[in-house]
Amino acid sequence: AEISLYFTIGTKRMHGDPEGVFLKACRREKTPYTPIWLMRQAGRFQKEFQAIRAKTPFLDLCKTPELATEVTLFAVNQLGVDAAIMFADILLIVEPLGFDLEYVKGEGPVIHNPFTQPADLDRLGVGEAAELSYVADAIRLTRAALDPQIGLIGFAGAPFTVARRTGLNMPFPLNWNRR
Repeated sequence: AEISLYFTIGTKRMHGDPEGVFLKACRREKTPYTPIWLMRQAGRFQKEFQAIRAKTPFLDLCKTPELATEVTLFAVNQLGVDAAIMFADILLIVEPLGFDLEYVKGEGPVIHNPFTQPADLDRLGVGEAAELSYVADAIRLTRAALDPQIGLIGFAGAPFTVARRTGLNMPFPLNWNRR
């Protein structure tokens, strides 16, 4: 029932307006309705997503622009939202910084070389933008495939969030009582 409600609201697009309701709302301009988007739009509830995940490891899905675009578009097309959420992961940034990241089935993200002491900061890499070019490629492909009225939202982990996840090698959700 909830999904049909979002679909109904999300399909009331502002025809003839090249920007659509999402960008107008971002600028705090008057809109005929509140734009709808859902975090984690792409995901387990979708049969199409499940089919791709059955044959594609999570990191490969994130690092293949065509697949990341496809998964992003599934949600937009199914839910009729006013903005797409770019399919990616906040931990993609840690590999160019020198961390060995793996997504383990049933556990989620695992960093095999986490920070364990202050001296570990000395091995922190600088990283190059080119090492994340697959994200920029996925954004370009997705933007080109989207109706101009549909916004595209990206996301990133806050420094504390990313630092916290690189400092402990434990399954998620994090146990905040552990020091």
